[in-house]
Amino acid sequence: SLPYAAYEKIAHLLAAEADPFLWVMFVWQWNLIARVSNVVTTTFNHMEWSDDHLSTRWSKSKKDQGGKRAFNIALMANPYDWKICPITALAVWLSCNTFNGNALFPGPNQNKRYSEGLKTFLARPDVKTELQEYADLLLGTHSSRKGATNHAAQAGLCADVLMAVLLRGQWDIG
Repeated sequence: SLPYAAYEKIAHLLAAEADPFLWVMFVWQWNLIARVSNVVTTTFNHMEWSDDHLSTRWSKSKKDQGGKRAFNIALMANPYDWKICPITALAVWLSCNTFNGNALFPGPNQNKRYSEGLKTFLARPDVKTELQEYADLLLGTHSSRKGATNHAAQAGLCADVLMAVLLRGQWDIG
């Protein structure tokens, strides 16, 4: 599980990179509490502005192959730290790319691109130095999802928040 402080530090390091793909994927995965396989399937026709936030949903997921339980997930802007803001990350991604279709992350094997890119990034000596205090953690693509779940579940004052977090992350709750 990725602690919030490590998420913040990694997001800051990724925001400084030349290719925004890893940064956008990382920030979106955390904020959506989503599997990478869902984030890469985000489409423009499933995104909409609703009052003060961006909503998105997926037509299917690991636990809902038919999309019968699909629901909108809100993404809020972070006006205090642009490097962890999913809306800013999206804006940068949109400004750096040309889109011919409906996919936000077009092209084949985006899961693999992200997984291998993140692994390579985290293995770099300069990044290892910056993340030295988290050296004992086994970090990967699932670390963001699990870390975001733990962080969100601990943010509430009552036990009811856990159920809402698990539902948002589409965790199997039996």
